[in-house]
Amino acid sequence: MTVGLLDMRAHLQLVTPGTLVPRERLLATIAAAARGGIDAIQIRERSLSASELLALAIDGAERARGTDARLLVNDRVDVAVAAGADGVHLPQRGLSAAKARAMLLHGQLVGVSVHSLAEAIAAQTEGADYVMFGHVFPTASHRGETPRGVAQLRAVVEAVRVPVIAIGGIDAHRAAEVMETGCAGVAVIGAIANSDDAEAATRELRAALDAAGPVARPFPERRAASWPSR
Repeated sequence: MTVGLLDMRAHLQLVTPGTLVPRERLLATIAAAARGGIDAIQIRERSLSASELLALAIDGAERARGTDARLLVNDRVDVAVAAGADGVHLPQRGLSAAKARAMLLHGQLVGVSVHSLAEAIAAQTEGADYVMFGHVFPTASHRGETPRGVAQLRAVVEAVRVPVIAIGGIDAHRAAEVMETGCAGVAVIGAIANSDDAEAATRELRAALDAAGPVARPFPERRAASWPSR
């Protein structure tokens, strides 16, 4: 099968804020991002119980129905399985990719947050489908912490075979600089979640990534076998 440019386009992922955002506002942001062309939505709401997180994941998927947006659940492999999500995204100090894989449904993705070259290589060795490296630029979610920068991002991209997603202080104006490293795409929180118009903010980011051209190692396209078609 011939791979088209759409299959090789840079990945854009929304990570939910993980703060006390009203539920309906969060769902509205998810819906707006889905309409704007987001590729994946990572539900990262660590204050919620398993049942609350499951309900949010199911409702979030419903808001994204009819679009190409995929759903990932942060940390909670059990919730990702119960929701039939497209995958799980593991914090660096969470389960190993190998242990998560053993618990997941066939075809569900495993992503891992990493903050160094050594962590990225370890995640790849354990079977991660992709890694998320950051934070690249200063960001409100890591106040007082020194950003790792574009040079470290490039070093990770060059050292591993799996797709690398950049995160941390990235907006439409910085997208080109980030994509020059060869990474597979970007993940954002505030650039969309804190915007007055989440759909417009998503479209702006999508346009900036598309302008950077196709990527060499695209985000994996596998879907969970149990996920309803949408």
